[in-house]
Amino acid sequence: MITSEVLCISEKNQPSLSLVSVADIRFFLQYGSIRLLIIVTNLGSISYLVKSKKFDYKKAVKLLNQTIQKYNEASDLKGYQEATKFFIKNCYKAGIIYEDK
Repeated sequence: MITSEVLCISEKNQPSLSLVSVADIRFFLQYGSIRLLIIVTNLGSISYLVKSKKFDYKKAVKLLNQTIQKYNEASDLKGYQEATKFFIKNCYKAGIIYEDK
């Protein structure tokens, strides 16, 4: 990583049991200096979001807005999880790498 880039580790109790939340995604995109976000859930799952060299901020924000719209339209836990899954399935289009271990 370049010295102006930051690694951030988010440790949390995720009540929805999803691996990544809309808040995680928003935080990751909000700060340009964060290149790698590691998310550790209360069940010990580890997820990574990485801004690749092909990262496109405008595409990422558009994808986040679509995700937030789906999240706001959801009425139950499954719907909230589907919203974040939408981001995960499509983040490569904005040059974001997602991986969970």
